[in-house]
Amino acid sequence: MRFLFLSLLSLAALCLPSRAQVDATDPFGGFGGAGDSKPYTVTIRSDQTAIAPGGEFNLVFNFAFKPAWHAYWINPGSPTGLPFKATWKLPPGFTAGPLEQPDPHRLKIGNQDAFYGFEGSFPVAVHVKAPADLKPGSKTPLEVELGWLTCDDQSCLPGSASFKLELPVAAAATPDPDVAKELAAFRAARAQLPGEAWKISGLRTGENVILTLTPGPGAVAELKGARYLSADPTVFAEPEQKLAKNADGAYTLTAPLSEDGKEKFNGINGLLFAESGWTAGKTAKFIAIPEGGEAGGPAPAEPPLSFGLVFAALLGGLILNIMPCVFPVIGIKVLGIVEQAGSSRKKVLAHGLSFTAGVLVTFWVLAGLLIFLKSGGEKVGWGFQMQNPVFVYLMTVFVLVFALNLSGLFEIGQSLTGVGQEAQSQSGLKGSFMSGLFATVVATPCSAPFLGAALTAATTMGTVNSFLMFTFIGLGLSAPYLLLGLFPQMVDLLPRPGAWMETFKKLMAFPLYATAAYLVWVLGGLTESLSQLFGMMSLCLIALGAFVYGHWCAPHLPSATRRKGIAATAVLAGVSLFIGWPEKPGNLWEHWTKAVEREQRAEHAVYVDFTAKWCVTCQTNKAVAYSAEVKRVAKQKGIVFLKADWTNYDPEITKELSRLGESAIPVNVLYVPGQDQPFVFGKLLTPGTLLEQFNQLPDAKAEAAK
Repeated sequence: MRFLFLSLLSLAALCLPSRAQVDATDPFGGFGGAGDSKPYTVTIRSDQTAIAPGGEFNLVFNFAFKPAWHAYWINPGSPTGLPFKATWKLPPGFTAGPLEQPDPHRLKIGNQDAFYGFEGSFPVAVHVKAPADLKPGSKTPLEVELGWLTCDDQSCLPGSASFKLELPVAAAATPDPDVAKELAAFRAARAQLPGEAWKISGLRTGENVILTLTPGPGAVAELKGARYLSADPTVFAEPEQKLAKNADGAYTLTAPLSEDGKEKFNGINGLLFAESGWTAGKTAKFIAIPEGGEAGGPAPAEPPLSFGLVFAALLGGLILNIMPCVFPVIGIKVLGIVEQAGSSRKKVLAHGLSFTAGVLVTFWVLAGLLIFLKSGGEKVGWGFQMQNPVFVYLMTVFVLVFALNLSGLFEIGQSLTGVGQEAQSQSGLKGSFMSGLFATVVATPCSAPFLGAALTAATTMGTVNSFLMFTFIGLGLSAPYLLLGLFPQMVDLLPRPGAWMETFKKLMAFPLYATAAYLVWVLGGLTESLSQLFGMMSLCLIALGAFVYGHWCAPHLPSATRRKGIAATAVLAGVSLFIGWPEKPGNLWEHWTKAVEREQRAEHAVYVDFTAKWCVTCQTNKAVAYSAEVKRVAKQKGIVFLKADWTNYDPEITKELSRLGESAIPVNVLYVPGQDQPFVFGKLLTPGTLLEQFNQLPDAKAEAAK
């Protein structure tokens, strides 16, 4: 179905110009940058010249970068850096620990954002454990491939180094005193836990990480120039961090979260640096923060349920009513109350309470699920359901259908003028309950003033207080409808029923269209680009289905016409859901650069897809060619998949296309080790064309065994 859909677009795309002139020069003239040599050297040494069965030893990589070149820490501190990575080939029973890097520097080049990295010469170490069944007198082969990104002020290139060494096995280990001394000095200089000198605790509040630093007996009086270096990309190096001294002598350090960190906060874990003030006799020192954000002191106390938090919860929930996703729901229900003017107070109150019940029950279910996930060790926050692409897609469909209904494209049930009569029936009470449920679900991605602190506190409280906080937020959200239900005489303050209500209803559709656009944007961050395209196309089919329903399913039409209309609507809905059902991003593709391609194809077959989002034929190929069988064979053959994205102009891609003799995409190329010329596929791909070439390659395991 997706193939047919994109094939039609491909035929249309043939009428569009798609060629661009390219240049064949290589901007680097070699892997090492401007000259022939690389801007770094790296060597490896072991702290034992002979290892013992069941023993432990260390490998030390000594890096030396040319002036102006640098590498990045485990958290590069900016969106553009990449950390060190080690790929090991160890004999059975051996295990290698994580790379031990020196404490980083906060660096800045020209007008670029600050980052965390290393310059000059420095060691990187790794701890290795040997199995107990080694035989003295034998030799043990160890292989490791290091990868990293190295940059200067103008360019970046991937760095790599492969090492193969054999260590003799003896009954007792033989240390290398020089390496052992160097390693001991390296580890002694790295960050340490603060001990009694400082008590450190922290938590996330809104868009910041807040650390409380309490000096102990060994601390210097004044702390200056403190900075939190997160071990993951939740906090970047560029934003300034604020250090304030409290009245009790403790310090508060506020570090803004990165955009990625706001969605994927993983706790407080990293390093603290200060220009002065850590411990006596040390003017500049890092100390480590363990996972969870507590060091040398108790965990942060649970925030108490105070009047201020309750007020913030009520006010934040109330303000949610004017958010684009919630306002139309509340507005239409208020119109229902206008139609109920003159009804008995009990019936009006029943609908107000039913709407409130829908809001509260939904808040309780979401809060309970959140608390359950957190108790199981999951690191989730409020709005966690918005991280699920299927939920976001279905929510987008629901919002769009509701907006089309308000626009008058179709009607469900009775018209707006009959809302008052429907509200007096049992189904009307169910409708009020479902409206409350819907209002809560669409409110979760919204943010409003005063609500951030309330939600943060609610997710860090105990179960009872947490449910109370969510209850107050729900009461704030349902307050307008609840108040009109409790005090029906307030309806007299509203305009009288009339033609304006139909206009108001149609105007309420536009905030929902804005909400649908926002949800499509959210979905784009959860799925691959092709899945985004299918999702948006499916929404067009959903709108077409709503049009068909509105024109051929009206109550006044003959029953045969209505049946055909319902059947056509069902088919369109089914096709749209099939096309648009989202898929999470896979790990098939790696980012292409010429340097990465050269590095990978030295040992593997490499498949490169030169593509762009605006290339319809490229998207057709992705939908059709990469079947489960193609992926299986590619994995069996050890083929590396690289994606060269030309959506935005990239001179390196342009020059590579020219070198291949191509000036228009799609271009799909297979590089085979030992063959000088790559195989260039035709413009349109099928699983068969790919499998024909892939099956000619040897299996990866058989090749590795040679």
